[in-house]
Amino acid sequence: MVHHFQALQRSTTGSWGRILARAGSKAPPMTRLPIPLMLPCEILLGILEMLPPEAVVSLVCCCWYMHGLYCEEGTFAADQLWSHLLKRTFPARLTGAPGPNAPPRLRRSNYLTLSALSSDWVQYVRELRTAPKLTGVQIAKFVRWAASAHSWYKHLPLQGAAVFSFVLDLTVGMKRTPDGFVEQHEGDARTHYSWLPTRAYREAFGLLTYRDALPAFQPGCASGPRSVSVQTTDARRVWVPSHLVEVGSCRITAACHGRAEAYQIYHHAYDAYCQARLAGTLSKPAPPLTPIDPSAVDVAQPSPFSPREATPPEADLPATRHAYSYLNKQAQRDAVVSLPAEVLVDFELLHEFELSGQDHTAEAQCALIQKLFPRLSAKQVAKLQDRRVWGSPWQPGGAYLGAPDVVVTAEKAREWQRMFDHAAAFCEVVYGEPINMDDVRPSTMTCLALETLPLPVYDIMAM
Repeated sequence: MVHHFQALQRSTTGSWGRILARAGSKAPPMTRLPIPLMLPCEILLGILEMLPPEAVVSLVCCCWYMHGLYCEEGTFAADQLWSHLLKRTFPARLTGAPGPNAPPRLRRSNYLTLSALSSDWVQYVRELRTAPKLTGVQIAKFVRWAASAHSWYKHLPLQGAAVFSFVLDLTVGMKRTPDGFVEQHEGDARTHYSWLPTRAYREAFGLLTYRDALPAFQPGCASGPRSVSVQTTDARRVWVPSHLVEVGSCRITAACHGRAEAYQIYHHAYDAYCQARLAGTLSKPAPPLTPIDPSAVDVAQPSPFSPREATPPEADLPATRHAYSYLNKQAQRDAVVSLPAEVLVDFELLHEFELSGQDHTAEAQCALIQKLFPRLSAKQVAKLQDRRVWGSPWQPGGAYLGAPDVVVTAEKAREWQRMFDHAAAFCEVVYGEPINMDDVRPSTMTCLALETLPLPVYDIMAM
């Protein structure tokens, strides 16, 4: 709480100094403003909106004056504060998945409702911390498994309109009964092709699971705070605070599927892109504003409060006209301009490679591979460049790298890395400490995404 107030004081003092400078006055002799506990309620509520919910609660509970002002139910100040905190921390909204997934509104005051939901989450975190800690290897395995747990290539659109939220759940891998959750054992009836016995699931992935907010076509559901629930062994729902849900959430597309290359999800879009570029009706896509430097990614010392890799802010996406891999050819061609920006950049790289007239030389292949997979080392790129590697599925018609399937794999590698980063960031916030990243490298998720190649993936990872 003190840390957040110090940052707020510095920001307020700087703003006050700029105002005085523009007015032609000198700044006051003090360099820091006091903690603004005696401000009018309207101004103080605006300041509290700038602080994390837990800092606001700590402030109210540790100060006698604040406690008396904001914990007396029925007053304007109390109603406004707890109403805002409840909407920010446990928002009532749809996730985009079938049916509402919002926390129940108890028939009491906002203050008591927030207290009950927060108390349940704090107790749940204590139980999570007593369980074996998740490792980076388990997160990597889980991302690869989750990407094939469903046929995402036909459930998700080709645009980034789906949100995955990674959470830790005490009941993962278990079976629900009228009396609560019980373990699943080998030989039990299988309910889905991704079914695993409880012991096997937890040995591989720990308590990690996900909540998929499938394409958010409903207005207002594409972005903003979301509600995600976990469960206890006695089948009680516990709601995860929205700011933690945001830490563990990322957008993905149909390219995340483990075998997305086999379904040729970019073929029609790439054909339309090449024709539009040759006809001059489509401009060359601009490169990303902030390209990621793999060498700057610190895997050994991750940040405990934010994802390892900065992601662009989520913008509301169109509520209609999403393209799917099972749509007709023309529908996929018409949706090419709405594909993710990085996919269009990769389309341009492949298009220029095919038009370069370099006869697909080894040097040209290495340059293209390095641009498509920037996390790979020079040795790994050289291994991939071997002509014996560029067979199925990236050799249709005998032309090396002549198909957009390589762009599918490049996008899959980015999305798997994004999923890994956000899952790890959520675990670090819950545990309050960095997770064990032994045997995890910056190129690990890219290498796992390259499993579609006939070359064993572990030969690439070992380099």
